[in-house]
Amino acid sequence: MLGFLQRSFKLATKEWANAANMAPAATARRLDLYAFPDAESVNKQLIAGCDDELGGLSKATLDFNHDQENPAAVFKGTLSTTVPADCKYVTMGYAGVKTRLLPGTLFGTPKHHLSRYSHLELVARDLSAAAPTDVAEPTAAAADSANPPSAETTDAAVAAPEPAPAPVATTSTSPTDSDVSPRQFFLNIKATTYAALDLYQYPLHLTSRDWHTFQVPFSHFVLTHRGFVLDNQRDLPRDEVEAISISLVRQDGPFLLEIKSIAAVNPVGKSDEEIETALAEAMNRGDQAEVDRIRAAQRPPFLE
Repeated sequence: MLGFLQRSFKLATKEWANAANMAPAATARRLDLYAFPDAESVNKQLIAGCDDELGGLSKATLDFNHDQENPAAVFKGTLSTTVPADCKYVTMGYAGVKTRLLPGTLFGTPKHHLSRYSHLELVARDLSAAAPTDVAEPTAAAADSANPPSAETTDAAVAAPEPAPAPVATTSTSPTDSDVSPRQFFLNIKATTYAALDLYQYPLHLTSRDWHTFQVPFSHFVLTHRGFVLDNQRDLPRDEVEAISISLVRQDGPFLLEIKSIAAVNPVGKSDEEIETALAEAMNRGDQAEVDRIRAAQRPPFLE
């Protein structure tokens, strides 16, 4: 009870200070959201789920890697697309890990306010065992797994939009290892939207067993509902971010993903405000070629 009241007071103080300060506050280049320095931090901040709660045969667990140099959460298990004979669903094979909701206060459940940042950063590496697998079409998986196992695992475990080979904004990788088993993971953002199962998604391409630093523009996340890309795309409400998740679907075999950190960042380059200004200036000049170029640069590459 004491912790609940302390959180409420802290939140109220912060909001009152923001309201009283009419001058725009300086924005740091980076806002750390999640890190996993020990096993306790993994259990407090993450939750894993998979289709076994629906009668499927997949397994997913969380662990800590005990690496002093690169401490990280470990999301591991086995994905199975086999549908048991007594199962009412016709498609199986999904797993996901999701950040827990922020602790509640008297004013409700707080959300991440990320409107001052342009990118979501994820540092992770894929250590899945070497085994030949086929990356299935994720949108097909979504149609028959419409009823999620629980509220907390819904967003992490839903299927994702069809991927394409386009790279993310910023990555740091080494040449592909011959023994790596590539897995198609999706980075997801759950924000407050019209429908509970709406999810903003982006495909991750981990091409080796090395650490990858993904810096994905928020504008490149695509709005989906139960795994299907919506025709009516809406901007991600960055001040209403409830949770962040990583999921994979319909890829038989073991998987192991280490997650080191998640942050909101402003990489060196043009900010959203500068891009909007450049777009407005091009439109005022009647420079349609420049307008098209700016808009194309902001469009998620895998929707081209």
